[in-house]
Amino acid sequence: MRWTVTAPADCRNTLRCLQSYLDEECDPDQIWGVARHLAKCPDCFRDAEMYRQLKAAVADLRCAPDGAAMQRLRVLVASLDGPS
Repeated sequence: MRWTVTAPADCRNTLRCLQSYLDEECDPDQIWGVARHLAKCPDCFRDAEMYRQLKAAVADLRCAPDGAAMQRLRVLVASLDGPS
């Protein structure tokens, strides 16, 4: 699923705070809301799994990631989030 302005509001809201959720930086209400949404939405769940895998892969790097590669990753993530 490509995230567009026509995506359901709960999907857009989930994707906006997904990174904070995965970094465990959300308040309890956000945690509950994101977890509940991920449990019922396979598209958002798939995106969350991709973010988790990317985060784990970057954490496993033995050297600092290349700045250009990190910028490409940011562009990819922004394209998944779609317009604000």
